[in-house]
Parts: sequence; C-alpha cells; structure tokens
Amino acid sequence: MTEQEISRGDAPAREEPHFGDARDGVWSRAMAAGIEADWSERFRENGESIKNLTLHLPNGREKRRLPIVPRSAADFLQGNFESWTFLSEYLAFLDRKDQVIEAFVRPAASGMRWLPQDLPGAVQTSGDPPVTEVDSPEEFSAELANRPTMHIDSDKPWKLPIEGSTIYEVELSPPSPGMQGLEIIRYRRPPSLNRSTTLKIRNVKLERHDDAVTLLESLSGALFFEVDLLYGGLFQLVRFDRDVPIWSRQPKGTTTKLRLPKVQYAQEATALYEYGRTAVGTPLLEFQAFYQVIEYFFPLFSRAETLRRLRRQLSDPRFDLHDESHLNQVLAIASQSPRGFGGEREQLKDTLDAVVEDSELREFIKADEDREKFLTEGKKIKDVTVINLLDAGNRLSRQAADRVYDIRCRVVHTKEDGGKSGAKMIVPGSRESKLLQHDIELVQFLAQKAIIAGSRRAPW
Repeated sequence: MTEQEISRGDAPAREEPHFGDARDGVWSRAMAAGIEADWSERFRENGESIKNLTLHLPNGREKRRLPIVPRSAADFLQGNFESWTFLSEYLAFLDRKDQVIEAFVRPAASGMRWLPQDLPGAVQTSGDPPVTEVDSPEEFSAELANRPTMHIDSDKPWKLPIEGSTIYEVELSPPSPGMQGLEIIRYRRPPSLNRSTTLKIRNVKLERHDDAVTLLESLSGALFFEVDLLYGGLFQLVRFDRDVPIWSRQPKGTTTKLRLPKVQYAQEATALYEYGRTAVGTPLLEFQAFYQVIEYFFPLFSRAETLRRLRRQLSDPRFDLHDESHLNQVLAIASQSPRGFGGEREQLKDTLDAVVEDSELREFIKADEDREKFLTEGKKIKDVTVINLLDAGNRLSRQAADRVYDIRCRVVHTKEDGGKSGAKMIVPGSRESKLLQHDIELVQFLAQKAIIAGSRRAPW
C-alpha cells in the first residue's frame, strides 16, 4: 500500500496540527517556548492520515533533529525539553532549568558480566529493600563471587551515588523520563527502563554548550578510567548516531566503593585509552592505541628528564663554559626531535622511568604465571627484547621500554631509531599478532601509569 506525503500548505487549512495523542502537548509547549518544530501529513491510499512531528533542539551552533513518536512524546511531557541543550555528538543534554547534565552510558564492551548497579555503593531507591546475598560465579567473576553484596533488583529503580565532589552531585542511575523518550528515538525500541544507565551531574551552573561538553567529557573520562582500574570494565558515553559494541575481557572484582576521581586526566590520553579498550579482537590496533597513550606524554616526561640531566651537567663545578667538549655534552643532552627530547626509544625510556617504579612493574609481571613466562623467555615473538627480572643492573622500566618499542617498530614496520634490522612486520591475522595478548596487557598497564602520572588536580 503506497503513501503520499503532502506539505502543510496542501493539507486542510488549520492553524495547528491535531495528532490525537501526547504529541499535541509537545507541539503546544514547543510553540510556547519558541522552539523550532515542524509537522507533516501523509495519506495512505485508503485515505488514512499519518502525521509526523519533528523538533529541532539546540546543540551548540547546530540543531538536533528529533522525530517525535507518540511513546516518546509521553516521556518528553514529563521532562523540561524546552530547557535542553544537546551536548555535541552524545546522547546527552544540559537541562538548564534543573541544572543537570544527563548522558546515556553503556558498557564499552558487549559481554561485560556486570553493570553499574552491581558495584559497591549501589542502592535501591524504591520497592522492596535489597537482599543480602552472595553472588554466584555464573553472574560475576570469581573475585566478586567471594564477597557478600547487596543484590539490586534491576527491574526496580536504583542509583549509584558517586561521592568526592564539593561542587557537583554525581550518580549513575536509570534514565529520567525525558531521556527514556530519547532512548526510544535513538534505538527505535521501547526503553529498557531501570536496566539502562545514565550519568547525571547536578548543580551545573553552566550556560555555554562548549563548557558543558568539556565538563561531561573530562569528568566522565576520569570516572570511567578509574572504573576500569578498579573493576576491570570500561563504560563510555553513547553517541547519538553511532556506537559499535565490542567484546570484553573477564571483569575483575573489588570491594572498593566508586568515588569521583580527585584528579583530572588528560582528555586526549583517556580517549586513546578508551579506543584501545574497545579495540579488543584487533590486537595491532589495541597495542598501538595504548602505545599512543604513552607517546602522548613524551614531551612532558622526556623534557623533565632532559632538564634534570642538563641541571646536573651545568651544576658540576668542573663544567667549563669555554671547553668545547663540555659544550658538546650539553648539546648532546639537549638535542631534540619535534615530539620531545632525544630519539623515540630514549623518550619512551625516560617516560617509563618517570611513571612507573620497578617494584610495580615486577609485581605486575609476576602476578600472572603465563605472563611472566611469556615476557621473560622470548620464544614466541621474534626480534623483541626479553625481560630479565634478575638483571639488577638494568632497570625493568628500561627493559620494558625496549620490548614495547621493538614491538611497536614491527607493528608499524619501521627501523628508525633502533628498529631491529631485518625484523618483519607483524601483520593482522598472523601467528605473532595472535600472540600479543601479554604484551598488550603490559603496554596497557604502562599506559595506565602514564595517565595517572600525567594527571592534575580536578576542578570538581
């Protein structure tokens, strides 16, 4: 059966549309608030009329186009959509009336076997009180299975308050009615109610779109990074138009209650880290993303190491300004590349020296018997440095830097700055690419340390 669309000018003359459902209320409120809205009418061959309503809400310098269906309209009427400003590409808005940012959140990986309501500190907000029970191994990892938890019924309202800010009230909880309406539009299905999750930041006294986006990205980036550190699973903001599920590793358990981070992490670095965490199944991309996290901090930490060396050289009472050999030593120390000081391998060594202690690195390597065997025996991946835990004269951070850089050169197939001659490129799908898991875990650990070392005091 065909349909014919007619414009408003061709429709029967009337000042206002009549939808016969909740969209009438949305239209009236939009007109009263001066919000851009339009409607159209289609006729089936049998003469049946089908009306469509579209809102155009502010999104920075652009507009977010929202096709309103009857079910989403009913949810919109319970929210302050007249006060919404959408935030960049995210399924998120700033409600200027209630001074709250609400952003749709999802696990960065399909296959994650726990959700925010399973974390320590989550509480039921209505319905029957939570029941204390021991989680079954079928539901969570073995670590989580060995501790008692408060079971949250995901079919009833819940929230996970996140303490730690003197400015904002932050929580993870089910979406508000207005966000449920957006969930219908985004996913073209009924909302999952209490099983969906949004990040809410209250007491937001911001008016500018860009300022609100910066707050959302910086706070969520820091929070989700620490969720991954504490619980072994990453969350991410949902984009309005696209988000692709990937697979996750087994989550780890902890009884630590989630708090708002005390520090702010470099947004570019956490974005690269998130990319690495969501690239599971593509080991070369995964490795390269974590390497780029460390590389991001080269200018900061290699510069600090170079300044330390220069200060030590110039402070030597034997340093002679008129001795060319002494000046050449200073020039050798200060020689720099566009990305920082020294060659890339040396920058990596200086950065790892600054961000991780050998005791931490040793503990990480020995925490997994298979990992220790793989990294210290060197029989699986050719032309890469083997880590020697017994070599007291060679810092572990420097051995790790050599191994990581050797693999990096084989991934991008370059021999510059020390790439081993004759080493073949590791290509996608090859045997060696499938053996990178322990090295990916190593470079991820080092990336975490770099992000933490590069943090600064949080503004919240």
